[in-house]
Amino acid sequence: MSPGRIAFSDFSSSANEKGVNMGVLSNQVPAGISGWNLPVKLRLPSAVSAKGRGHMLKKMTALWFMVVLVVSMSASGFAKDDKKEARVEGRVVRHSNDNSTLTVRLPNEIGGGVEKTVHYDNSTGWTSKYHGAKKVNTIDASQIKDGDYVICLGSYDDKGQFHATDCSNRLSHSPK
Repeated sequence: MSPGRIAFSDFSSSANEKGVNMGVLSNQVPAGISGWNLPVKLRLPSAVSAKGRGHMLKKMTALWFMVVLVVSMSASGFAKDDKKEARVEGRVVRHSNDNSTLTVRLPNEIGGGVEKTVHYDNSTGWTSKYHGAKKVNTIDASQIKDGDYVICLGSYDDKGQFHATDCSNRLSHSPK
């Protein structure tokens, strides 16, 4: 007899003595070949199998419920935050206090010298600091000069205009 194979006649006689339901095997093996070596797949008695299937069904139902819950929670979190925070940084080319705008030329590494218009209002926060310094100074928009290096955080509106919520003048990069 080869390894991994069970003679059907040996298995069926010992299994029937123990009271195991062998209906599946008797349907799969035709009469007259009981002495052949056949691969046999064992099935548990029907009472245990139904109980196991019920338990597995509960586990699968709970798993799918958790997946749906996680996906719905993450989708609702994304729906709240329609405006993605954006960043514009570079040198100030023009500053208009009347229109509350800054025109900023992006560095070559970021935008290849493209100019962006930054809109601000009374709620925009203004700070200045030296690179690596822990001290941050609070300033106002009138202290920003042409040639200063600024980093502005905000978002784009539906017209494609950038509105700043915070702007920082980087004194280390600005002309003295």
